[in-house]
Amino acid sequence: MGKFIEVKNLTYFYNRGTINEVQALKNVNIYVNRGETVGIVGPSGSGKSTLLQHFNGLLLQQNGDVLIDGVSISDYSNIKDVRRRVGLLFQNPEDQIFERYVGDEIAYALFNFGYSKEDARERVRELLNKVGYDFEFKNRLTKELSGGEKRIVSFLSVIAYKPELLVLDEPTVGLDNFYRQKILNLINEWAYNGNSVIMVSHNMNEVSKTCDRIYLLNNGRVVAQGKTEKVLMKTTLLLDSGLTPPDFIMLISSLKQRGIRIKDDIYSEEDLVNYMVDQIPRVKGISL
Repeated sequence: MGKFIEVKNLTYFYNRGTINEVQALKNVNIYVNRGETVGIVGPSGSGKSTLLQHFNGLLLQQNGDVLIDGVSISDYSNIKDVRRRVGLLFQNPEDQIFERYVGDEIAYALFNFGYSKEDARERVRELLNKVGYDFEFKNRLTKELSGGEKRIVSFLSVIAYKPELLVLDEPTVGLDNFYRQKILNLINEWAYNGNSVIMVSHNMNEVSKTCDRIYLLNNGRVVAQGKTEKVLMKTTLLLDSGLTPPDFIMLISSLKQRGIRIKDDIYSEEDLVNYMVDQIPRVKGISL
């Protein structure tokens, strides 16, 4: 599989060398393999967005390094080559959308990276259809879109040119269940096809179902990392970081408080349901 991107001992200061100096990242180490979806979670102000902006060169490392396929971003002669490989979705779509029409917004990067008009048109059609919009939606004025529609359009504009790594800052905030699932399906499809995803989210239910591994940041440091299911079982650590564990983990905790025995190797809703069904006593003459 191999590492696609790796962060080594990354430290970053805002207003460095002034009386307003703030250290946002403190010796952060993470990596993402090809075909892997990695979650970055933590409370507001923990350094998540600062870290994300290092992945495509919006912020350049002060101390430490960021490597793509083993090559430092600082060694790229043209930062455009980094951004061709790494697509970044901002938390606020207002910071990302600047074209007048939806179609032009989605196609902007396509033209920037050499797509023909015909190919760009078909790619826009394909993406709009994937989220349940008809092709005429391309003619909508971006300034008239709802908050959720802007988030979807900004997401489509990032995946349009098929970067090898998607870096997503809260990609489903403000979406209803229907469109939230559409976006999560596209994220899962992206990784399934051998690409990589980094996703920041405060929604631990989404993280538990989407991410292979996670890193928990707090005060600019990685305080926990590992397989998603195992990190999310650290309920005290999550709650101390201002995060709410997934619903099924909270249910397990509640059941244990009521004296109901739950085995320790349950890491998903499906595991919990299967375990509870197995505990139901068999009624004479009835096989469950």
